[in-house]
Amino acid sequence: MNRVLNVWLSLCCCCTAVSAGAQQAKQLRQQRLSRWGIPAADYSGIASLGQGRYALISDKQDGYYPFSLYLSSRDGRVLQAGRGTLLAGSHGAVGRDCEGIAYDPRARSLYISGENDQRILEYDLQGQPTGREMQVPEMMRREAVYGNLGFEALACDTCGHRFWAMTESCLKADGHPAGPGHRVKNLLRLQAFDEGGRADKQYAYEMELPQARKAGRHYVFGVSALSALPDGRLLVMEREVYIASRYMGSWARVDIFVVDPKQAPSLPPETTAEEARKYVLRKRKLTSFRTRLTPVSNRLANYEGMCTGPRLDDGRLTVLLVSDSQGGVGKGSIRLQDYLKVLVLPPEYSF
Repeated sequence: MNRVLNVWLSLCCCCTAVSAGAQQAKQLRQQRLSRWGIPAADYSGIASLGQGRYALISDKQDGYYPFSLYLSSRDGRVLQAGRGTLLAGSHGAVGRDCEGIAYDPRARSLYISGENDQRILEYDLQGQPTGREMQVPEMMRREAVYGNLGFEALACDTCGHRFWAMTESCLKADGHPAGPGHRVKNLLRLQAFDEGGRADKQYAYEMELPQARKAGRHYVFGVSALSALPDGRLLVMEREVYIASRYMGSWARVDIFVVDPKQAPSLPPETTAEEARKYVLRKRKLTSFRTRLTPVSNRLANYEGMCTGPRLDDGRLTVLLVSDSQGGVGKGSIRLQDYLKVLVLPPEYSF
């Protein structure tokens, strides 16, 4: 991700907006990880290991942090959270810019995608690389992506026994990344991998139009996370961050959509961008929200990680979001915070 927030920021507050139509996810108030003594970092991804255990990654470190989280089984409120020390290998991959993480329960291993090297490597639960990796298609390798816009999102679908990956923005072959004032949607490619790490089917995905009218001091726009639902559908997080030239009026926007690759045609080999746009995945908005800068509150959150959480007593499924504070960047008492946000999905997801 662009280092869009490497500036000291003024005060901010959070507001929520969701689209009308189908039933939306319920949003709980975001919670600072520092409330449980968890230090600031560059948290860029999260994966569930089961039984209240999770793996957190940082885009400044290789390996992962063990993370524990306990929610109220009645309403999804966070009751307790904790983070262990970094578990990491010593194979010189500190500069990978780790952004996406997925847990494979069959192999009891983790896959972590690097935005800098455009590789998806396997790690054991001690944070050591196994030497195995996904066979990334030629059209998605490092030289084929724009700088700092490579693999950001990764998920494991235990229903279909496959993995899913997506770059943050479009490939070089598919056009230029959309930005402030643009009226052309980014075309991204959702890539599947089988259990052996071989590239499988590929699907076309179109982002929403950017809402910013100008770039301001800093700007970022792209898909920041994927998560697989128990029935094989996918959640896609689109994220846009606009930092105003004088900071006041800055905002971050998150839209989360549901897509079902099983109900869409895959792309034939070597499909051009023009042809791919004829096959884009249908998507349904699950929820959306914004955080803004104002003089009265410090709630800005740049969400980069997403995974499914536990079910509540009534069967509803939760989804967990984590934000990247870039290590608590700021000045004096005005610093970004690492946040955790819980979504409670509608009853229709209680399969």
